[in-house]
Amino acid sequence: GIVRDLEGSAVYAEKERLEDPTVAYPEYYTQRFHAYDEGNLSWQAAFEVEPATYSMALRAFKGEALSWQQAQQKLRDSYNRCVLEHIAAHGGAQAAHGRGGDGERGDDGDGDG
Repeated sequence: GIVRDLEGSAVYAEKERLEDPTVAYPEYYTQRFHAYDEGNLSWQAAFEVEPATYSMALRAFKGEALSWQQAQQKLRDSYNRCVLEHIAAHGGAQAAHGRGGDGERGDDGDGDG
């Protein structure tokens, strides 16, 4: 499976090559989180992110006879619908582009967002 493939890959060698031991991660990311004793930034959490995402979508629609693909699509569609409803209720398309309802720019005005 996905996790086994990653565990057997060259990812650990890449970690050694790329890791900067001077970086101090916030404790939030390194403390016990759900099933991960080493926290959210652990290799185990990284390896399992894809199957965990599939599982999360299925749990969101518990009791419905959905495949993981259908559950993923339904979950993503619900996110998109909520965002579009929020945009429609709070300033239309301008709000989605960083502008207030009065036409003023929502950023620092330099054109880079």
